[in-house]
Amino acid sequence: MKFSIQTIILPNNSLEEIGEIAHKYGYEGIEWRVLPDSCLKDFGPEVKNNLAVCSLKKSVPVIKKINAQFNLHTAGFSSYVEMDQIEDIKIIRDAGCELECPFFRIRGLYYKRDKHYQEIVEDGWRKFERIEKILDGYPIKAAIEIHHGFAVSSCAAAYHFCSRFSPENLGVIHDPGNQVVEGREDAKMGIEILGPYLIHAHFKNLIWEKGSVRKDNTIEWKPKSVPVNEGIIDWKDYIEQLKKAGYNGFLSNEDMDTTRDIEQRLKQIDYLKQFV
Repeated sequence: MKFSIQTIILPNNSLEEIGEIAHKYGYEGIEWRVLPDSCLKDFGPEVKNNLAVCSLKKSVPVIKKINAQFNLHTAGFSSYVEMDQIEDIKIIRDAGCELECPFFRIRGLYYKRDKHYQEIVEDGWRKFERIEKILDGYPIKAAIEIHHGFAVSSCAAAYHFCSRFSPENLGVIHDPGNQVVEGREDAKMGIEILGPYLIHAHFKNLIWEKGSVRKDNTIEWKPKSVPVNEGIIDWKDYIEQLKKAGYNGFLSNEDMDTTRDIEQRLKQIDYLKQFV
C-alpha cells in the first residue's frame, strides 16, 4: 500500500512544487487533477496545477521529469471528464498510458430526485458501453468515485453499476470520508462488495455537527471536516481491511479542509503509516 497526494489540496503550488512537497513528506505518488477545457474557468486562474485536456499531451514530459526527479508514480488522473466526452477520454487515456497511470476518473451518475434512480443508472450503462470499447486492450481503466450526491454513494451502489462491465476496464475509487455524508457501510463489507473493482482510495475524515433549527423544530445536521484520527471513519480498521483484501494501490490525501494548516494535513500520513 502506498500514499499519494490529490493535487486538489495544493491549489497554490506548481506541478514541480507538488513533486517536491510529495517527496518531502514521504508520499510515493501524485493523483493529478485533469479538467476538460469547458471546466477550466470554474476553478479559477489562481489554481496553479490544473492539467487541461487541451494541453495534456504537452504536460506528459513534465510529469515524467517530476516523477523521475522525486522518485514518484502517477497514482491516477482525478479527471472531471463526463461519460459522453469521448474525444477527451481518448486524450486522457493516451496520456495516462504514457505515464503508467492506472486509472482516470469519469464523471456522471448525478443523483437528482426529478429522475428515477434506475433511469440514471441505465443511462450511465449506455454511455459506458462506448467508453469500454475504446479502453479494450489499453493498460488503463476508467473509474467512478463513491461520492455523496451521486447514484454511486455506497460500495453496493457502485458495484451495481460496475458489475455489467469488466474490472479490466472499470474500477471504483473508494472514499470512506464521502460515505460519512452519504452511503456509509462497514469497512470490511464495503471492500468485499467492491472486490476486483477497487482501484484507488482517498483519505480524509469528517464528523456531523448540529446546524440550524427549522421552523418545525427539526434540528438540521451538517458534516464537518476533521483530522483523520478524530472523525467517524476508523482508519486503523479500514487499512486493516484493505490489507486483508490484498489491496496494494494508493491511499490518496484528499483533505481539503483549509481551516487547518496544509503542513498538518500533509503530515497525517505519519498517523496512517503505523497501520500499513
